[in-house]
Amino acid sequence: MKYSPPPSQQPTSQHAAIPPDDPRRLLAVARPDEDQTLPHLGVVGDTYTILLTGEDTAGRYTLIDMHVPPGGGLRCPEPSGQSIQ
Repeated sequence: MKYSPPPSQQPTSQHAAIPPDDPRRLLAVARPDEDQTLPHLGVVGDTYTILLTGEDTAGRYTLIDMHVPPGGGLRCPEPSGQSIQ
């Protein structure tokens, strides 16, 4: 059963603040070693696994596991001798 905040805590705009905590909410648990249905996204050689969504956490946060192999991820720009103005 998923938690649904009461109407008084529903977001009123696209950028609403996080509502106050509700101690009656259910615990959200991620089990990446057991749950084979978790979505995996491959982006430029890195793998991102969505462990918990905003739907799982009453809109409070999303939890993403990132696997970035050695040498992966964003590259630092090479010095060019020119200053950025």
